[in-house]
Amino acid sequence: MTKKLFPALWLCFLSIQTLFAQYQLGLTTSGFGGTHLVYANPAFLANPRHHVYVNLASAQFGATNNYVRYEGGLKFGNISDISFDKDKLTYDNSGKTKFLSTGFDIRLPSVLVAMSPKHSIALTSRARLLVQGRNFNQEFAQIIVEGIDLDKFQNKPFENYSFNAGAYGFSELALSYARVIKDDEKSSLKAGITFKKLNGYAAAYVNAQDFSFQLNTEPDPNLPIEEQTVANIKNISLQYGYVDPSVIGNLTPAQVIFGNGLPGSGIGFDFGASYEKKAENSRYPMDYQYRIGFALMDIGGVRFKSSSAIQAYNITRTNKKLVLDDFDDIDTDDDDDYAEQVQSVINNALDITPNEKKDNLKFGLPTTMNVNFDYRIYKKVYVNAFWIQGLRSQKSTAAYPLSVFSVTPRVQMKWLEVALPVSLVNNYKNLAVGAMARLGFLYVGTDNLAGALGGGSIYGTDFYFGLNIPVFQRKREGRSDESTEEIESSK
Repeated sequence: MTKKLFPALWLCFLSIQTLFAQYQLGLTTSGFGGTHLVYANPAFLANPRHHVYVNLASAQFGATNNYVRYEGGLKFGNISDISFDKDKLTYDNSGKTKFLSTGFDIRLPSVLVAMSPKHSIALTSRARLLVQGRNFNQEFAQIIVEGIDLDKFQNKPFENYSFNAGAYGFSELALSYARVIKDDEKSSLKAGITFKKLNGYAAAYVNAQDFSFQLNTEPDPNLPIEEQTVANIKNISLQYGYVDPSVIGNLTPAQVIFGNGLPGSGIGFDFGASYEKKAENSRYPMDYQYRIGFALMDIGGVRFKSSSAIQAYNITRTNKKLVLDDFDDIDTDDDDDYAEQVQSVINNALDITPNEKKDNLKFGLPTTMNVNFDYRIYKKVYVNAFWIQGLRSQKSTAAYPLSVFSVTPRVQMKWLEVALPVSLVNNYKNLAVGAMARLGFLYVGTDNLAGALGGGSIYGTDFYFGLNIPVFQRKREGRSDESTEEIESSK
């Protein structure tokens, strides 16, 4: 019944079968992160620990929310056999507004090259899909998750509800350049920039404001002996739109990377700077005692211009009736026409005409401000503090970034690294403990260890992994073997 009551919301979840990622905190805070450092701050690429770094492939999948919690953990048998007990679901009924965020982040083949001690470039490719719902009132979230209990909700007025939901699929082909601006024996100042060619392959959104309605059962005018469920809408201001999945078809890797034949396009930028206090008697010129970084990430957006591929409307209505039982006639097995069928029911109920259709659809990237502090405690032991502050409004038509603050201790070496990020996630409201291990060419990690292992109270989960080929920088020339051995032991 949930789909029947608010089908516009479910337009945002069509053809979405994967989960949203967080920030790969164990990897992006590493001194040996290679191309992945560009996603924290492009300035971190300047004078890196790698002469060449090739990311072969990496992926992260995850989900989080602040309403539904699973108590007691999941029980895993075979990979396709996960024991899930619905009785262990609990709900946060604190009255605070609710959100959910799911999706994936696939980092495609990428390469970092240190051209000289002062100049580095990186060519990266990436695909992301974010599915989000936010600003849900307590009761509205309950209706969406649990469905309509007519005994509880019938004839009850719902006044001035607002919510925002969307699904945004896009990829990027990016060129990053970083350089050392100022360098002496004690410190260095670095800056970096990333230019992104954006390709849009999926989009759907709904933004409802001042939504007042009441659920009722009424006699069916076609079958007087039968009753039908209706939502009597007092008023609503509604923006909604989607890209027709059938226009895009089956995506190929080349389309995702280069955007050939995709209806959406755009540009994006990242800017960053960092200051480093150099470590004394270091074997490598890129070693520091501490590093401070500041960056603005994911500036820009994607626009869909093909009129045949998009349906987008911005309307205000009063005193309308939406017959929820009309959605029973929709063929849910017809993936190509499902969105069109849902839209037809909504447009007929709200008297939306073709003249009200917008000629384009656009959404913004998940813009953030990143502040990073990395400190060398002793030899190979570091600790990192990372503040990621989302800069998008919850009411904007954009991929909304969740703010995070993390502290990550780590032990790092060339071929081996272990990190344990401890973070305040979901706009600093939930505590999560993660883990990352890097061994040779492989790394695996999670920003939510309890969720990934299926233990404890679970609001969400995520998991990431990847393969890479690292070619490390050489040590400084001109040191004696004794000096080199002494420095190596201190590392």
